[in-house]
Amino acid sequence: MQAIVARRRQLLGMIAAENNRLCSAPKAVAKRIKAHLKWLEKELSRTEGDLEAAIESSPVLGENEALLQSVPGAGPHPAGRSARAGHAHAQASGRPGWGRSTQARLGHPARPS
Repeated sequence: MQAIVARRRQLLGMIAAENNRLCSAPKAVAKRIKAHLKWLEKELSRTEGDLEAAIESSPVLGENEALLQSVPGAGPHPAGRSARAGHAHAQASGRPGWGRSTQARLGHPARPS
């Protein structure tokens, strides 16, 4: 699962980089960047599907997911589920969790500072 989470993080970084390039790209190049973004989004979707399958196949993560689903506002949302799996992975590996921008992209409310 670590490899899937790492790949997801890489894809999000590539999508952000391509979106930044798109802002200043000439029309001819923008077309190619848009095609690449479309491929990256499909790859991200496939990777999130792999992550979803890994979560479902893990008894420990399944228990954690059931507990999280019982909390109001944490209902079934695939991106949120992926984020929680990544956070669980980050905690288990001793790495810091995701930043505010990623949390906002995934629809998580900002925590009070």
